[in-house]
Amino acid sequence: MMPKTKSSPPFEFAAIGLAFGPAVAQGFSRFGYALLVPGVRADLGWSFAQAGGAMSANAAGYLAGALIVSRGAARIGLRPAFAVGLIGVMVTLFWSAFASTYEVVLSIRFLSGIAGAIAYVAGGGIAARLVSVPGRASPLSIYFAGGGIGIALSGVVIPWLVGETGVDWRRGWIGLGLLAVICSVIAWSSSDVHNKPLEHRDQRIGGTTRLTAIHVAYGLFGAGYIAYMTFVIALLRDRGFENSFRSLFWVILGLAAAGSSPFWGRLPKRLRGRREFALVNATTALGVLIIIPFHNAWAAVLSAIIFGGSFLAVVGAVTSLARSLVPSTRWTHVIGTLTGAFALGQCTGPVVSGLLSDRPGGVETGLWLSLSLLLAAAVVALFQSDAIGTLPKESS
Repeated sequence: MMPKTKSSPPFEFAAIGLAFGPAVAQGFSRFGYALLVPGVRADLGWSFAQAGGAMSANAAGYLAGALIVSRGAARIGLRPAFAVGLIGVMVTLFWSAFASTYEVVLSIRFLSGIAGAIAYVAGGGIAARLVSVPGRASPLSIYFAGGGIGIALSGVVIPWLVGETGVDWRRGWIGLGLLAVICSVIAWSSSDVHNKPLEHRDQRIGGTTRLTAIHVAYGLFGAGYIAYMTFVIALLRDRGFENSFRSLFWVILGLAAAGSSPFWGRLPKRLRGRREFALVNATTALGVLIIIPFHNAWAAVLSAIIFGGSFLAVVGAVTSLARSLVPSTRWTHVIGTLTGAFALGQCTGPVVSGLLSDRPGGVETGLWLSLSLLLAAAVVALFQSDAIGTLPKESS
């Protein structure tokens, strides 16, 4: 007797569930650290450069994970790779609560970055193959919104756990670990879906050189946006904003990020491709610009809305552009190489911004670097061709 075939849930439900994967891999493992930076610096006596170095270590791990995930996923499958990544993030979040020396923190952050990349890319590979419905939000846009969900959740929970001074930062890591457990269960239970078959096209890109500009631009974006995300909470604290406002700021940023993909998805067709990537980068830069010279609460809120409402959309824009230029059989590979370029930028952004923040100008000086890199990414993206290269048909 033939085994009974399990029906798949509507793609929106699967994509929403999968979105809790980026909530873990990005919202908790990477961005949640920013909420703990003030307390960690005060308790352990770190400089801004050391605090940025810990974020760079996470980005270096993310780079390593991005380089290995395509081959690893091909061997064990996307869903097992997704599980390995989620479990790795959970373990490192709890482990971070017990770290005391800088070297140990760097090691844990590096391992957490590897796990985060594996979870993020594998989950993206699953979401990219979900059957979508024309005229509705794509599975990938829903999936990318998960990072914003994680930011918002951490903004609600972590400031309450660490207190006004942030000295209870170890409790913050435990809180992030517990959130990761819950979200990982949701993400994993949503990953067992029937995917659409991979398409084989004769029209496809002729090599990685045709994606050079977008790889460079994505690396510049990675270096630019992460400087803001690492130190903006420290900036608000230095300016005298209370814990409750910093929490509100982070939640607003996360909610704006979660809703950004559907908003940007309504752009006119003439603004798609490289123009969309450039426009979203420029808007992200505007979010940084607003908070540097203006020290009032309204400027901070506006910065959170604009920056949060655009920076995750960059991920969707670059992925959509790449998917339009390569065959579906190479989606996971290209997402992996783009993630590698992105992570390479993230390796340098926090530590350089931290070094600048240790100078007399403070965190504001480091954020000027963030602004410059984001504007540079917007310009470089315009050099990327939107045309699809043609290769000879493969022999069977």
